[in-house]
Amino acid sequence: MKKTFLTNILPMIAAAVLLATSCSKDSDNNVVTTPDNTVPVQEQVVDDNQVKTIPFSITVGRDANTLSKATVDESSLTQKFEAGDGLVISGTSISGTLSLVSGAGKSIATFDGELSGSSVESITDETALTATLTNENSGNTGEELTAVQSAESLSEAFQKYGYWTASFTYGARNNVELVQNTAFVRVNLPFHGTKLNVKIGETTTSFYLNGDEILAVPNGATISCTLLGINKTVDISEGKVVLNIKNRTTPDDCIAGVFSVSEDKQIFFSKGTLQYNPKNSSWRFALNQYDKCHNSGDKVGINYASWQGDDKWTDIFGWGMWQEGQTPNKTSGSNNDYLSSITSGEFSGNAAIGSQWQTLSTSEWQYLLGSRDGNRYVMAQVNNMNGIILLPDNWSNTALNNYNTYDVEFSINTITSEQWIALESVGAVFLPAVGTRNNTDAGINAGITCAYWSSSTDNGAYAKYVLFKNKSLKLPDNGYRWVARAVRLVRGL
Repeated sequence: MKKTFLTNILPMIAAAVLLATSCSKDSDNNVVTTPDNTVPVQEQVVDDNQVKTIPFSITVGRDANTLSKATVDESSLTQKFEAGDGLVISGTSISGTLSLVSGAGKSIATFDGELSGSSVESITDETALTATLTNENSGNTGEELTAVQSAESLSEAFQKYGYWTASFTYGARNNVELVQNTAFVRVNLPFHGTKLNVKIGETTTSFYLNGDEILAVPNGATISCTLLGINKTVDISEGKVVLNIKNRTTPDDCIAGVFSVSEDKQIFFSKGTLQYNPKNSSWRFALNQYDKCHNSGDKVGINYASWQGDDKWTDIFGWGMWQEGQTPNKTSGSNNDYLSSITSGEFSGNAAIGSQWQTLSTSEWQYLLGSRDGNRYVMAQVNNMNGIILLPDNWSNTALNNYNTYDVEFSINTITSEQWIALESVGAVFLPAVGTRNNTDAGINAGITCAYWSSSTDNGAYAKYVLFKNKSLKLPDNGYRWVARAVRLVRGL
């Protein structure tokens, strides 16, 4: 059906007027005109490219198939049309912005307005058009996402970052379904700091998830997370627009914080330092993160009562003695009585307390304490115990003092046991200064020295460990294998 329009014909009367004349009077004193043949007659040209307008109305709905495959509670989605909705129509040399005239609060709505453009005059039922939903109240301009955006709720994300579009022809404008072209990631995790990578084109951006998160993601983006085992390219054509990251729990005996120990590896820390009961040959993690087993002057070994009771535990070991098949309470002062070397240079999950537990390598300790972005650690005194607080990835709490600074007193951050409960609940880890042991002399520098073994060696007399002591940091330090130091195990999800 071809649309016709009136054009301005007034200029055409110029054809009836002589463009150049001379005047005189006849004998009856009447005025007469004589054409001036030296001036050519000009033709009036009508500009066929001038903008023209026509009224336009369209009825649209939202593709129910897209939403039904979203596997989310429908009550949490903005599926209905709302006040402030608008519809942008575009085609070849045609455009228009329509207003919502009916259907607010419903799943089908009518929009009304005008189309304009140089090709409006030749529009037919087969003319191809596109429609894009906007909403002035939420600031949705109808533009396709080019970067990840966050929102407080899924309904807000749908309204603010949804990219609803449809392709149709002019003659089929009363049965148009808008299709969602933005994907949404809904996160519900009980731990803090999980690293999520989102690749858009050739650019990868990392996001750190803390509890509940809503992200709007452009179609075609690739979402990956090593810790959670996710690697998925978003494809809206599959019909699913919401990716749920949930039903995950903090691993048993772990603190609910996630820590990067390399560019592509994150771990959980055990809930306390590793402890061993020589009498019962049993393992456990410290009941509180700030606990220690020995005081200065303690004597340990088979000839001392300190290792003869059910309640007698130790939290310092010769290098590798926490591994399966070793002797945890060995007090020998000879390196020949301890593990000498490991081919890989690192332990590979063979702790006596469980094969899922690992010991950080030197490079992992270095990344944890020195290479991660943001606030990594603070010196502290927790429940009157000196040590270091390790902070999970993307730590946003600014209440602590002197972040990433080791040359300060432990008391720079003095934290009560009640205050520590709050910090621990959001993933903070405490490494207490439990001291070391030489042969049977335990508790050496207890409350002063934070010395924690790594899994790395120099394949000689020494093994490597991290040391905080007297306002100094050694990362790593080398130490004899027979000197007992603390162990803090880690694991993946």
